[in-house]
Amino acid sequence: MTSLAETIFHSSEAAIWRARDFTSTIRFRRRNFATSR
Repeated sequence: MTSLAETIFHSSEAAIWRARDFTSTIRFRRRNFATSR
């Protein structure tokens, strides 16, 4: 049971970090595109 909870927690944490990185990259690209234009 603990192992399952740990895997779920780690997977959710990784997903959150992935989403944060994705949003940050999108913002950076948008900013770069706006400045380049």
